[in-house]
Amino acid sequence: MSCVQESSAVAFVERTWGDEVQFVGIPGIDDPDTIREWIESNSVVSIPHVLDLTGSIWSNYGVISQPSIVFISESGAVERHVGSLGPLELESKVEALVAL
Repeated sequence: MSCVQESSAVAFVERTWGDEVQFVGIPGIDDPDTIREWIESNSVVSIPHVLDLTGSIWSNYGVISQPSIVFISESGAVERHVGSLGPLELESKVEALVAL
C-alpha cells in the first residue's frame, strides 16, 4: 500500500474517531511547500501536521521509513507499526487504543 492509500485510510479513521483520538501527521524530510501540496492533495488537511525537518521526531519514535504509524496511549505507552495498515486494521488498532 502506498502513502497515498495509507493517507486515505488515516483520513477515513480520523473522521470516525477524531473526537476521541488526536491524529498528527509527521511527514518525512522534504521541502515544506512540497509537503503542504501533498497534504492538500491527499485528503489529510483536517489532520494537524508537524514538520520534522531534522528527522528528530522520527528518530525519537524509531521510525525509519514511510508509511509508519505510531500509537501513543493516554498513559504514554508507545506502539509503532512500520508498513501499511488498511482502514480496517487501522480502525481496529484505534479502537483498542481508545479501550485502554
